[in-house]
Amino acid sequence: MKEIRALTSLRGVAAIWVFLFHLDSERPLFPHQLRDWLPVGRGYIAVDLFFVLSGFVLALTYRESFLARPPAIAYPDFLLRRAARVMPLNAAIVAVLSAAIWLAPGRAGDNFAAARDPGAVIANLLLIQDWGFAPSIDKPSWSVSIEMAVYLAFPALLALAWSRRFWMLAVLAGAASLWWLNRAGQGSVSQASVTGDFIRGFAGFTFGLLCFRVLASGSLPKAIGRLDFAVLAIFWAALLLSPGDLPPILVCPAVVLTLATERGPLARLLRLRFLHYLGQISYSVYLVHYCVLGGLNLLSIGSPVLYATAALGLTLAISAATYRWVERPARRWMTSTRLSAA
Repeated sequence: MKEIRALTSLRGVAAIWVFLFHLDSERPLFPHQLRDWLPVGRGYIAVDLFFVLSGFVLALTYRESFLARPPAIAYPDFLLRRAARVMPLNAAIVAVLSAAIWLAPGRAGDNFAAARDPGAVIANLLLIQDWGFAPSIDKPSWSVSIEMAVYLAFPALLALAWSRRFWMLAVLAGAASLWWLNRAGQGSVSQASVTGDFIRGFAGFTFGLLCFRVLASGSLPKAIGRLDFAVLAIFWAALLLSPGDLPPILVCPAVVLTLATERGPLARLLRLRFLHYLGQISYSVYLVHYCVLGGLNLLSIGSPVLYATAALGLTLAISAATYRWVERPARRWMTSTRLSAA
C-alpha cells in the first residue's frame, strides 16, 4: 500500500520533540512559561506516539503479506526487513561511541559509560539491551530495543488486533496496563523500568494496529479526517492540563488515525516537502541527536542559544548523511542479499 506522507512527516515532528526534550534537559533554553506551553518537558511522550505510528505503519505495510503468504515465509521476511531498517544505524552509532570511550576515556564523559562493558556493547548491537540485559549506550535506543521485542510478537499481535472476539480485550488490556504504569509512577510513565518500557511499547503498538484496522474497514466517517486540527488541540490540551501522562498517551491513536485519512488541513500541511524529508531522516535524528548533545557537552559553549543552534544544525546534517550513506545502502544490501540467497 502507498505511503501516508502525513504520518511520515509526523515521525519527523516527533523526533524533533524528543530532541528538544533532551536539549532542554542538557542546557535549559526556553523560559519557564514558554517551556510549559510548548510543552518541551513532556517530550518523552513522543516515544509513545512513535509506538502507535509504528503499529499503524507496519500493519499498513505487512498485513497483506501475512495474509497472502505462509507464515514460514512471511515472518522471516518481515524480521529481516525490520532488522535491515533499524540495526545498521544503531550498530554504527554503538561502534563509534564504544571506540570513543575506549580511545579517549577521559574525554568521553559519563553519557555513554555503558560502552565500557563489552557485554553491554553486544546487547546494544543486538538491540536487546532494554530487555533487562544492559543500559542503552545511546540513550534513545531503548525504545528501538523494545520495538525489536514487538517485532518478534508481530504475528500474534496482528492476529489479536483483527480477532472478532478479542480485539476489545487488546484495547482494555493496553489501557489498563498504561493506567497501572501511570499510577505506579505517580502520573509519569517514564520510569526507565523494563516492565514499564514493555508496557508502553506493546500497548502503543497494539493501539496502532487497531487504528489501521478501523481505517481499513472503511467504517470511519469521512468527516472525522477533517478534524485533525481539533484532535491535535485535544492532544495539546491534555499535555498542558493533565497532571498525569495517561490522557495524552490515550489521545495518540486519535492523532494518528485522523491524520492517516489525509483529509484534514493538518494532514495537508504535513505533506510539505521539507516536513516529509524530516520524517524520512527521523530515525537518524532520533538516534544521532543524543550523541551530538554528548559531544557538545565536552566543549565550553557558554551561550544556550549557540549551543542549541549547533546541536540542531549538527543533528540535521549528520542525520541527512547517515540516512543517505548508512541507512539506505545497508537496508538495500541486507534485503537484496536475502532475496539473492532465496
